[in-house]
Amino acid sequence: MTSNLSLADATARAAAALRRAGAGQAMAEATARALVLAEAQGLSSHGLGRVAQYATHLRNGRVDGAALPTLVATKPAAAIVDAHDGLAFAACALAVEEAVRRAEQYGVAIVGVCNSHHAGVIVDHLRPVAAAGMVGLGFANSPAAMPAAGGRHPIFGTNPVAAIFPRRRGGDAAARRGNSAATGLVPKIGCRPPAAGIAAGELVKPSPTMPAAASGRR
Repeated sequence: MTSNLSLADATARAAAALRRAGAGQAMAEATARALVLAEAQGLSSHGLGRVAQYATHLRNGRVDGAALPTLVATKPAAAIVDAHDGLAFAACALAVEEAVRRAEQYGVAIVGVCNSHHAGVIVDHLRPVAAAGMVGLGFANSPAAMPAAGGRHPIFGTNPVAAIFPRRRGGDAAARRGNSAATGLVPKIGCRPPAAGIAAGELVKPSPTMPAAASGRR
């Protein structure tokens, strides 16, 4: 049976599932917003299906649910945010906030995030940059995931790259690219707005420990 959820309801349920798994409130809410935004754009590989995975990592100690991101190194137009082994989204939000603030003063800025978990859809972290009237670039490294042509053992990461540009009439133009077999090195250009709601039955599999809209696929 399929039921429709508003984005707000889906976000609340995802955040609640992450809180039960051990995430702090700020971490859970930032992560839930990012996963629902991805799902609403049709990017289900980085959407609600990740809730169960993140919850597992919180429970088994791979992620520190109590971690709070902090600035650990700063220069006038550069900084590093330490996620302290927490979920990445709150740390990325702090990094983007710092980058925008510094770029407003110095014209350009770069801020990195270290010691974080999976960062989701990189281009979505850059939305506040375009909203501030700036151009944003985002990059991420990854573990070895793919072999070279003809090889059997993974040596390359997916290493996503993203860019965002403000539009004169409002909104933004965003591009993202991932070097994976799934994307085939084809750039993804996204300008459409998120959906107004989510069909929960099509996106998730209920589990005994999470509400249907936040359990995700296993």
